[in-house]
Amino acid sequence: MTPRTRRRPFVLVLRVALSAAIALTTVILDQLWMRAGDGMAVPGVIVGSATTVLLLVGPPLLWSLVPYLLLVAINVLMTLLFAGIVAGTPAAGMGTVVALQWVWAALGLALLVVVPLERRQRENARWDAYADQLMHERAAAEQEAVTRARRAELAYAAEVERLKNATERASAPGEMTGYEPRVLEAITLVRPAHMHGEPGAGLSGSGFEEARVKRGQEGELNLAKALQMRGLHERFASFWSVHMPDEAIGASAVFQTDVDCVLATGSTLWLVDVKNYRQGGVIWRVDHQADGTPFLCAIDRQTGGYVGPRAREMSHNMRMAAERFATRLKRSGLSLDVKPVVVMMPQDDGLGTIEDIFYPGGIPAVGLPVLLEWLSAEPAFQPEGDEGTLLTAILSSLLKEETGSAIIPDSFMGRDAANAEYARIFDNERHEGDPGVS
Repeated sequence: MTPRTRRRPFVLVLRVALSAAIALTTVILDQLWMRAGDGMAVPGVIVGSATTVLLLVGPPLLWSLVPYLLLVAINVLMTLLFAGIVAGTPAAGMGTVVALQWVWAALGLALLVVVPLERRQRENARWDAYADQLMHERAAAEQEAVTRARRAELAYAAEVERLKNATERASAPGEMTGYEPRVLEAITLVRPAHMHGEPGAGLSGSGFEEARVKRGQEGELNLAKALQMRGLHERFASFWSVHMPDEAIGASAVFQTDVDCVLATGSTLWLVDVKNYRQGGVIWRVDHQADGTPFLCAIDRQTGGYVGPRAREMSHNMRMAAERFATRLKRSGLSLDVKPVVVMMPQDDGLGTIEDIFYPGGIPAVGLPVLLEWLSAEPAFQPEGDEGTLLTAILSSLLKEETGSAIIPDSFMGRDAANAEYARIFDNERHEGDPGVS
């Protein structure tokens, strides 16, 4: 709260002078009334008290009303007593009444002088505190501006260094996991009973260049082989290249993106987005464009330069898929948790450091060994019963063909096709495909 404006000195002097003059006038009036007759003492006290009270407790001094009224009450009672209104001997106490009136005038005058001075002192203290607060806030704001400027300068210098030291491959190997491509190449994938679709099939009709399609297919195939190595492939139902579901039923006729792998366990539906990016001795981090759009980049652990593309897009595709699968499962009465995850596949030069990386929607990005550990704690898929049959039917109907799309009957166009505006909005949010290679 802003303190009130300080009063000028001459205003205070004028107030004290007026207070003293009115107080002395009150005393004179009291004495005149009392000398005019014994019965006139009480009106004199009342008039004098009222005059002084109006002066003293008028704005802005209302806070002094209670103590002042107490003094008025004591004075009036003593005057009534000694003036003979109660005792019936008006002449006997007249000297005492005069003395009390002088005491009363002195107290009133003292209050009239002390109260404004004390109030002025308090206002000055509040003002000084407010001025100190403003100075402190201004100094803090200036320091914060300096801190931001320093951070900006350091960030700019670091960005220049990263661009100066940019390279296509890491200068040193990363963590060896035992799931490198040269290790998995020697493994022959055996199709378990509950494997549906082909790893990487959705990339065939994606329109991406052949080299990127091949690397994307290699990443998904290596994930299947890694699951087989850990004995997880036969425990779960796996669905590969699953078309983005429509909100209502079937596959979306508008969004052609997919989920690389859907794993159904006994309690969870895992949506896995495979990233077969270059690795090695890099540190993965999230940075932001000027408009706030997040992007993923790899920093060489030794040189501090970018490795590969400076900015890898972080798509909203998995957030959208998780929301839609959760809705479809709930509507069908299937009690499975939906857990989306982005997994980075090791390369022959190892796996980079992946810590605190989250895609839009809070979806975690982890290395392959971490995902395998999570899956190892999951219960096995139960294909028997209505729930297992229904879940398999829903997911199998979303598998992409070599054309790059799931089969969509003309009689079931779904909600996306019927709502062009809805599709346009989501398209603006960039739910685009990503082969997961760079």
